[in-house]
Amino acid sequence: MRIRDELRELVWLKEPTLLVFEWIPFDVNVFEELAEELEAKERERGILLTDEVDEAPERMVFERVPAKAMVSVTHYELGRVIELDSFLGFGEESFQEERVGIRITDYGSIVYGLKIREVDGSPKASLDRLSRIVFDIFDDTSRLMSSVLSLYQRRVLNIVYPMLREEGFERRKYAVLVASDYEPKLPRAEDYVKDPYGPEVRQITGRIVKTLDLDGTKVVCGENGMLVLGDPGDYSWIELYSSLRAFEMFLDDLNVYLWMTWDRVAAIRRRILHGRVEEVKRHRGDLARISSDISLLSGVKGLVTYAAKRLDEEIKARGQHKALRLLNADRMLAGIERRAEFLGDLFEGIRNEIDGVMMILNTHIEESLDRLNTYTYLLSIVFGAFGVGQVALEAFDMLGFDPRMNILLSVLLMGLTGLIGWALGKYFLRKGEAGGE
Repeated sequence: MRIRDELRELVWLKEPTLLVFEWIPFDVNVFEELAEELEAKERERGILLTDEVDEAPERMVFERVPAKAMVSVTHYELGRVIELDSFLGFGEESFQEERVGIRITDYGSIVYGLKIREVDGSPKASLDRLSRIVFDIFDDTSRLMSSVLSLYQRRVLNIVYPMLREEGFERRKYAVLVASDYEPKLPRAEDYVKDPYGPEVRQITGRIVKTLDLDGTKVVCGENGMLVLGDPGDYSWIELYSSLRAFEMFLDDLNVYLWMTWDRVAAIRRRILHGRVEEVKRHRGDLARISSDISLLSGVKGLVTYAAKRLDEEIKARGQHKALRLLNADRMLAGIERRAEFLGDLFEGIRNEIDGVMMILNTHIEESLDRLNTYTYLLSIVFGAFGVGQVALEAFDMLGFDPRMNILLSVLLMGLTGLIGWALGKYFLRKGEAGGE
């Protein structure tokens, strides 16, 4: 009986609105390039998008399966905002129609919005079922944006999220569910985070940050999402706060990548100091790839600074909503600005670490080459002395020397040749070192 209670679906929403937020590196130039690609200035009615590559560009026809996504520009504000209406036709295991509104800003804050009309034929759906829909929308919107973004943006995302193309892995986004009609109607917002409702709510929100009661609207805010029960009226505070959360998510994931990279470089340093020459050469390629990725990512610092500035402008322009004050939006923005300031130092530190490991690697290779040259030099002396001894042995034999005297003289010549070769080698080695200094 207890197990059956635990499996019950407890919180139900009727025709909820789903908003999904993420931050992608953008600046004004990239934004305008996107506007050109979408023909936003011409108000193009519909554009087919795909991330596939034309294998026969010389032909006039591009053959492919039916369209995966089609977008229409509904609003364009020069250098600021592009709003799209999109139809997502990605393959689903069950019948599913997705029409999503998209708002793209010049500073990289992106919101996807849709109204969930029905789930399994019913206008009501539990948070259990909605959590699956949320993840599916995460995946579909990522595939859509992959067709829209520039090569630079895709490379940045693939570096920060290296397993993005593998099944079951998705970059983090911030999800918001809003429903004016819901069950059960508990007195306070904090009641929804208590048992038995808490585990179900946290499927959407993640770890709970704060709960708010705003004029009859109950808000449960978490690290990964937000649940808004009631009519919020003005959606602007939801958009601004969620954009800040999505921005923080990207910075968190970027920091995780950078610290993991630092650990990778440190591990390479340890292996270089104790590895063989063959392994050292392989590590040089690894360091070159890491250095290339860090050089590309270092450009993100300027985009982060620009985005923080634009978010500050947005918050000031729209006014300080009560919810933003209660959720400490100003403090979140100040934290983002501080992180942007120190991001450059972190990139510089990793680059210096890579340079230091490269110096160790080159020194290690030079030492290995010096040892190899020494071994080659010694072997040349040995074989050279052996050759002199062999020639002397044959010469003394031809002159009719006593065989025992013949062997003795040949051995002495071999030793003398080796000694002279070693002395000459040391002399020229020291002379070369002195000339190099």
